[in-house]
Amino acid sequence: MKKNKILSMFICMISLVACNDTVSQVPQKSINNYVASPEIKREIPKNVWDSLITSKEMFLISLDPMSEKRDNKNPASSSKIYFHGFKELGRTKIDNQTERTKIADEIKVSISDVSARQAKCFWPRHALYIKDENSAFEILICYECHGVEIYEGNKRIFYESFGGTSTYFNELLKNANLPLALNYKKLIFTVRSKFDER
Repeated sequence: MKKNKILSMFICMISLVACNDTVSQVPQKSINNYVASPEIKREIPKNVWDSLITSKEMFLISLDPMSEKRDNKNPASSSKIYFHGFKELGRTKIDNQTERTKIADEIKVSISDVSARQAKCFWPRHALYIKDENSAFEILICYECHGVEIYEGNKRIFYESFGGTSTYFNELLKNANLPLALNYKKLIFTVRSKFDER
């Protein structure tokens, strides 16, 4: 009885920060009046795509979504430690053109995946900073909640549902000896299984 009570208390505490998997039925809109729905083809903004292909600089960033210090009125505001309000665990510069092209393709395919539905949460563990001669873009990606946000400076210019998996980005971060944020859902199931074993 005591074991079950402790387990219940732990799950309740974790659920306060756990991702809500319930998918919003309300169509989402971007700043550019882009409507996210299964009937409409999803596309990455052309200027962002062009920058992904021709950027002078590209960084892949590891984020910890649970160390959030985000001002909802101004989500782009952050210190050097925080990237759009989420704690930065590290970043690696992507110089290899083959890797850059694959990253661009990953972003394009994931945005165009009409089967993806964003949950009522946003816990980005990955981000991209890309800069060319004329502009700079910052892309926050949450594979767990299936969402993406794109910023140009302090302005969010796009947000959409996002498909795919984090396998390739995690591989790049690990190869650069950078830490990955904990998977909190996996942690919950692990703790629950440990209690069940007792």
